[in-house]
Amino acid sequence: MIRKVVFAAVLISLIFAPGALADERFELTPFVGYRFAGDFDNISDPTLTYRAVDVGDSETYGLIFDINMGENAQIELSWSRQDTTLTGKQYSGPNVDLTDTTIDYWHVGGNILFGDSLDDGRGFLTFSIGGTHFSPDAYSGSTQFSFGFGGGGKFYFSDLFGVRVQGKLLSTYVNSSTSWWCAGGCWTVSNPNYLLQAEVDVGLIFRF
Repeated sequence: MIRKVVFAAVLISLIFAPGALADERFELTPFVGYRFAGDFDNISDPTLTYRAVDVGDSETYGLIFDINMGENAQIELSWSRQDTTLTGKQYSGPNVDLTDTTIDYWHVGGNILFGDSLDDGRGFLTFSIGGTHFSPDAYSGSTQFSFGFGGGGKFYFSDLFGVRVQGKLLSTYVNSSTSWWCAGGCWTVSNPNYLLQAEVDVGLIFRF
């Protein structure tokens, strides 16, 4: 998957490169990173065995598309995926690995950039909103509202290429009226809940 994303990014960059030298308006950034665990509290399964569910730490990867809206602002579209494991915390007894799952974040947002557009390196703050889609192997999928914010730096080698480094905090909201992860019964939460995850990423910027 990562190789396909990188290949697509390179191809698009090459297609648009001849007209991009004078005034690059777009940035396409395939990235890899690492996402740190979060957990759902006050959650229960149909058998009433578990009191909480942990999301394991693991690698993440994805794609970011930025549109320059002036000297210091960008609109940003992003997708990121994590392949991980859900672990149940029992009311009594040891933790149990429940299922493997993928977690996809689909977000739209913006960046505030610092410095000048001609600088080789620029800091930025980023914020976004969108949806988080859970695809557990053993249960039905579910999509929940989420938002994120963070910051980092962009370092340009030329008019066409650069590197993006960032850290981000992601929060997924699950309200108490939602039933999800269904398989012979559905998981619920007794109180509105947030899954908090933090990640660090690095990616190759293609400008056109």
